[in-house]
Amino acid sequence: MKRRSYKYRIYPNKTQIQLLSRFFGSKRFVWNTCLAWRSNIYKEYFESVTGIDFSRELTELKKLESYRWLKDTPTTVYSQALRDQDAAFRKFFKEGAGYPRFKSRHQLQSIRFQLDQRVIVKNYKAGEMLKILGLGQIKVRWTRVPEGSPKMVTVSKDSAGRYFVSMAVEEDIQSLPAAGKTVGIDLGVNQVMTLSDGAQFDNPRHLLKKKVQLKGLQQRL
Repeated sequence: MKRRSYKYRIYPNKTQIQLLSRFFGSKRFVWNTCLAWRSNIYKEYFESVTGIDFSRELTELKKLESYRWLKDTPTTVYSQALRDQDAAFRKFFKEGAGYPRFKSRHQLQSIRFQLDQRVIVKNYKAGEMLKILGLGQIKVRWTRVPEGSPKMVTVSKDSAGRYFVSMAVEEDIQSLPAAGKTVGIDLGVNQVMTLSDGAQFDNPRHLLKKKVQLKGLQQRL
């Protein structure tokens, strides 16, 4: 079994767009609050804390009246964000990467959802609408239908306001049999490609044909 990644355009309805906007904002708040908390603790006490440590603080924060809105976002969104921040700190300390930065609403917005496999087995059918916890069924443009079931999906919004879903699927990908020989390729002009076994492929000259067509159309004006 091999993991294959897919990315599709999705079309959330008005209610789902409002929910996604709320989820993006909640995730950004948790990321930024956790980052500030970790940075302050390190500066004051020279101690390193993790996302798991902050998750306990987050649980207490949700109990406060002014932060009850944090409960409206699935907890998996927060847990995935904290895991991502832990990974960013590991790269900073062990690989010399840059210090994790605060998130802005003007950056690419994305959230990850862990899918309940019990629900997936019963309800998910490749090529149909995708059901995500907290969002419901979302219309997907399936440019290619995956063979397996996703375990996790990432929903993102680009600067043009378009929404996408990315997923990793475990699939049984068959390896092609070895041909037992190699072929050299020579690129040219008249023959766009010549193989070492003698096979030749003519240059279709698409650009030249289009230029001739364009010239003819311009002369008619």
